[in-house]
Amino acid sequence: MLINLQSINRILCFASGITSLTDRKPVAIIGAIFQTQSLEHLFVKYVPVDPVDLTRSLIEMVPEKFVQSSQIKLILISNTIMAGLGVVKLSKLQSTFQTSIIVLTNKKPDVESLEKTLKHIEDGEQRKSILDSNPKTWIQVPNSRMWALNVDITSDSMLKLISYLQQHGNYPEPLRIANIIARSLPNSFD
Repeated sequence: MLINLQSINRILCFASGITSLTDRKPVAIIGAIFQTQSLEHLFVKYVPVDPVDLTRSLIEMVPEKFVQSSQIKLILISNTIMAGLGVVKLSKLQSTFQTSIIVLTNKKPDVESLEKTLKHIEDGEQRKSILDSNPKTWIQVPNSRMWALNVDITSDSMLKLISYLQQHGNYPEPLRIANIIARSLPNSFD
């Protein structure tokens, strides 16, 4: 899909807080809707560390009025959401919101190592099935250490959009702000 940069008025960003693998407390995930470059809505949900499938949690976090109204023109997902063994079925997210998705990460994912790890955990086959349903081609963002994965958007449009949204650093500004907010939240409210 080709995207007119001027038509991107609402962007939904997903990011997660910092977790400790030793205490296994729930981790905060956020959904942040930006209109142009301003934060408009913020949603927070706590989920277990490394859930088998984060997709439903992400979808349920966003109020129905945004899901059904086609107001969201782009979804940006931080690598923190898909770090560790938590997985998201990008095709389900795309079909629910009917919009393009870009996943951004600081380094190219080592899919081979992840697949080896999944062989040794109880629900590894289910996680692998979700990962296998996602696109496989990570593209390096020019003049950046970032890698991006695109769903329902051409690689060229994706790279132009990332460049258009970058202001301070490597991440597009809405996703950079979402990451800062997510990392500032406590691990849980025990």
